Amino acid sequence: MTLESKLRALIAGMRYAADKCDEYATEAQSGDIRNIERARARTMRADAAALEAVLNGHNEHEARDAR
Repeated sequence: MTLESKLRALIAGMRYAADKCDEYATEAQSGDIRNIERARARTMRADAAALEAVLNGHNEHEARDAR
């Protein structure tokens, strides 16, 4: 398995984890927990997007914009 394929698997895992955070936020009883889980999901998706931008050959500034 190449480094690129490992990183792409990591990106997929991050997106899956973000989806799970959204599920937890939907099921949460407390408003604070909902907000924390949604923020966690947004951060994971943004980090995954930035990593994917770098893997797709974009430069550092474009990757930062993707985040």
